[in-house]
Amino acid sequence: FLRPLDPPVSQMPSPLATPNLRPYSTFEVRQPCLSGRMQRGVHYTGRGTMDDPFVFRAGLEYYRSFYALCDQLGLDSDKRRLMLTGQGRLLDAVPDKEGRLYYFAPPIFDRLP
Repeated sequence: FLRPLDPPVSQMPSPLATPNLRPYSTFEVRQPCLSGRMQRGVHYTGRGTMDDPFVFRAGLEYYRSFYALCDQLGLDSDKRRLMLTGQGRLLDAVPDKEGRLYYFAPPIFDRLP
């Protein structure tokens, strides 16, 4: 159920009418910083196997985190492919330099119907 905003949108201050307020700051989405190394248990869970794929914590944008972790682990993200497990789960599969596959659970679909 949707409930009315309190106050109504018509009574909310406009960013353009508020001095020193950047117009886009009202809607700014903050992505946690990924400039350092990603840590298992902090930024993601899993071991990268088909049975225990990497899963990023809530609040991290999947593809930005995906490419950051691939770079960190030396994975060839250009060879990424979508795999369907026997249980109907979709996983991103990415090889390392030796050809070993690492698996990521994208948030798009957990299971097919």
